[in-house]
Amino acid sequence: MDFGRRGTLVSLTIHHYWPCNILNTNVIAVCRCFYIVSDMNGKVLDIHSGSSKPGAKVIVWPKKLGCDNINQLWYFDGNGIILSAMNDYALTARS
Repeated sequence: MDFGRRGTLVSLTIHHYWPCNILNTNVIAVCRCFYIVSDMNGKVLDIHSGSSKPGAKVIVWPKKLGCDNINQLWYFDGNGIILSAMNDYALTARS
């Protein structure tokens, strides 16, 4: 998965996370969560401060393991859209 911004190419890799220790029952049914990892620095996409508000910032942050990683986990819905395991919000980009 490659994202470009202002002429800069950012390469990301999906690392699967199993099993899912997630409270969100919709995600437990899917249970195909993953981290989105930067190939440049090994950091992952992270919903800033675990905010559950629509439009929350997504940042890169060191990967967290254990019970405090829900804001770093993602999954594909049935249409191939990337959703947050924390709140089922879609990952979108703004220019």
